[in-house]
Amino acid sequence: PLRSIRIHQTLLFVLAVFLVLIGYIAFQYRYTFINPPLSVSLPKNNTVVSGNEITVSGNTDSNATVTINNDGVVVNQKGEFMKKITAFTGKTIIQIRAKNRAGRETTVERAVEVK
Repeated sequence: PLRSIRIHQTLLFVLAVFLVLIGYIAFQYRYTFINPPLSVSLPKNNTVVSGNEITVSGNTDSNATVTINNDGVVVNQKGEFMKKITAFTGKTIIQIRAKNRAGRETTVERAVEVK
């Protein structure tokens, strides 16, 4: 009986280590399977701004590539990005896109009116 208890405990320990290892790998590569998160804090949707310069800022995965209207943006280690863009007078759509290394992407659009 003592030997079967030790074998049972050893198998449970090996299974627990295996599950922790699989969980760690899944956490590290989670954005390979899902789209990267993307939150845009500025500008708010349907904002009216005066002047031609608009500040676009937000947050995403630090390993994602961010583009604003197809222009590349620098993402810091915390996943934060910010860029000032120039827009013409009138209504314009700003497209913010985050793309991870596996090709998965998230897109957010903001409508802005420039006066």
